[in-house]
Formats: sequence, structure tokens, C-alpha cells
Amino acid sequence: PNQMADPKKQGHKDYDRIMRENISPLLPAIVGKLLGLEVDFTRRLSKELPKTLDLSPDAVFEVSPRESEKFILHIEFQTRDDPTMASRMALYKMLLGGLYGLEIRQCVIFLGSRPSKMKVELPERVKYTGFDILNLCKVDYSKFQDSDTHEEIVLSILSDFKSENSESVVRSIFQRLLALESTQSQVEKSIQQLLVLSQLRNLDDLVTQYSKHMPIIIDIRENAMFKEGQMEGRKEGSRRTLLKMWQSGRFTMEALADLMEMSQEALYKQLELASEEERLRKGTKDDAEP
Repeated sequence: PNQMADPKKQGHKDYDRIMRENISPLLPAIVGKLLGLEVDFTRRLSKELPKTLDLSPDAVFEVSPRESEKFILHIEFQTRDDPTMASRMALYKMLLGGLYGLEIRQCVIFLGSRPSKMKVELPERVKYTGFDILNLCKVDYSKFQDSDTHEEIVLSILSDFKSENSESVVRSIFQRLLALESTQSQVEKSIQQLLVLSQLRNLDDLVTQYSKHMPIIIDIRENAMFKEGQMEGRKEGSRRTLLKMWQSGRFTMEALADLMEMSQEALYKQLELASEEERLRKGTKDDAEP
């Protein structure tokens, strides 16, 4: 986290990139928690579309009738029956509709010696009938935050906070990430993604505030495991770091205790010890000066 780029200085926003990177571990949540389905197996397919179809229409015109709205007329010429013709025409219609924003009318002019027997409609199973919209802003954030997956926890920043205030939710997101059994690089990646996605909710300042202390917190957790009223490992150095966090004025006693998963009483004891150590250290330094 101490080497993270400031997302505000990036030339572009990487929301789509983050979601594409996270989609595989997110798939169980999307299928189960959002679509409400139970599945036995999923397999990711290539995102490259087949290039076997000719996507150059034979003729396209804008037509303006005297007594009705103008439309796009798409014409194809065929000399023989093509079993993929209905699919091709459906694809053309969607592409032309998106390009021109007008009604699309289509016809195939058949040039064969016998009448065509091509099907002109898609089977119901493949006919386009719309799509689902999954509004993350309406999904309870706890559905994602209670997960054991980094990617789901990160997604909770875009969900519905219900009656919780933003600072409380952001703090709990960081706590949950720290509670997972994960490497520091995994935590750093998750925080970087939080920094980017939080801009979609105007929470980037709040997330940035917490992320600035993550290297300190991770170091304390790895080298001086906090327990109720005691620390192990590099006690004095960790207490000194904890004191600096408190003196920064960025945390209330309650927020810092919650973040470090300590009681406020235990935190107060550690801060008292750190203050006394700081006072003694300064006194020793002053005594040593000539």
C-alpha cells in the first residue's frame, strides 16, 4: 500500500479492468447470491467472438418516407440457402440499430433458381429477449463483506450500506480484509482496487485515509500480534507506531480500537505505555547531551 498510485492521478478509470480481473472468483457470488441459482459446474469460455461470419452488409440505406418516420433499410443478396442467415441478419440488425439509432428494416433478395427455404426467424431458445440488470447499489453490503474472498469483500464498497454510515462500513471492509488468511500482496491488491472502485461512490477520500495506515497496521499484525491487553514481538516499536497513529488525529479512540480489534481499555493501556516510553527515551537523550 505504501507504493500505491494515487487513483486521482490516473489518466483513466479502471473499473471495467478490475471487474474483469475479479470475475472468476466473483462468479459463485454472482450466480448464487445475485441470480439465486445453484450450479454444479462453471467453465469460463474465450471472450473472442468467432470470425466466421461476414460482417460487411451488402447494402444499407437511410429511407425517408413522405408520411412516416425515416428508417434504415438493410438488404442482403443470396444465391443459395444459408442455415446461419437468421443469425446473421439478427446480428446485423443489432449492430445497425446501435450505430444509427433508427428502426431497422431488413430483406434478403434471393437470386437462386428455386425459391429459398431459409428460416427467417431465430429459434426461441436463441432469440434475443433482453437481459438482466443487477444493481449492486441495491444489494445489502453484508452479502459480500461476510465472504472469505477478497474480491467479494471489495465489491461491498459498491453495495447498499443500509442504515450504516460510510465510515463505519469502510472501516469494517478494511477489518474484514485484514482478518483473512492472506499474503500482504493480496491485501495490497484489494486495497488498490478499493481505492479505484470507491470513486464510483465518492468514498475515495475516506478509503485513502484508511489505506495510508495499512502498511503500519499490517506490520503490527505480522510482527506484534495484538491481544487483549498485551502485544507479542516488537512491543515497544509497535506501541510507538500505534501512538503515532493516534497522534495523527485521523482516528477516534473507538475507531482505532475497532481497527486493531482491541478493547478501548487495552488500547488506552498501550498508548499510556507508548507515551511513557517516549518520555523516557527523550529524557535519556537529554541526559546524554553535554
